[in-house]
Amino acid sequence: MEEQSPLFDICILCALPEEAEAVRNEFEDRCQQISFQPAFTKKRKYPYWHAIFKNLREEPLTVLVGTMPFTGPVETPIFVQAILDEFRPRFIAMTGICAGDRNRAIGDLVVASYAFHHDVGKIEGGKEEQDFLRPEWRTTGPQSRIIMYAQALTTWKRPLIEMKQRLLGRDLLLEEHPRCLIAPMASGMAVQGNYPFPRLQEHNRKVEFLDQEVAAFYRTLQELPEVPFQTADTPRLLSMDNNKPCILQTRKTGKRSKRNGNNFVSPF
Repeated sequence: MEEQSPLFDICILCALPEEAEAVRNEFEDRCQQISFQPAFTKKRKYPYWHAIFKNLREEPLTVLVGTMPFTGPVETPIFVQAILDEFRPRFIAMTGICAGDRNRAIGDLVVASYAFHHDVGKIEGGKEEQDFLRPEWRTTGPQSRIIMYAQALTTWKRPLIEMKQRLLGRDLLLEEHPRCLIAPMASGMAVQGNYPFPRLQEHNRKVEFLDQEVAAFYRTLQELPEVPFQTADTPRLLSMDNNKPCILQTRKTGKRSKRNGNNFVSPF
């Protein structure tokens, strides 16, 4: 008989290896006697790391951390679907890096109210041989009650302040304290080394954050009717209803953007 894959309560997916390493280090620093062990998926032989720890109710939780082989919206649904099929997690997250507009700061927590691929549409010729994009955006987002949960969320503040103080090596000024922001998230095929927000805001005035994977992540999960659109508290782990998956996407501070790095949380 073929050996069955283990089931995990929580799966945390990353686009880059250094992002996954940061997640594992943060778990091990904050949770006593936690050590991630390497393993491989049964079906596709993807490498991943796993550990067991207890939540605030002293319940054991199994955690998987995995890294996508390639970044971007093409690879995201393939990888996410493979993880869901094999491990059937009750909670899935994605953590990494996103770019932020100039008026945002490292350490801000962002809830993506919805997401879309900003480079989808039709390219037409314009005046003076300047091509332009006529966008055709399809948006995907969480249920309204999830946004309400995020608006009431406060438990992220203390650990995020501690992380930022470690990064800066000093206490934070009052104006440097991280904020929770709720805004649309744009996704695209390419890493943006320029400053794309004025162009994006011509079509959506509220867009302040940009990445490559979040829209594809949302779209993949939208096609899975067996996965309810539910979430828990973050960044700490809340108790979860039995047999009801929770979906959460997060982005943590990074250097992909030349402008700003931001934390974002995009819950389903």
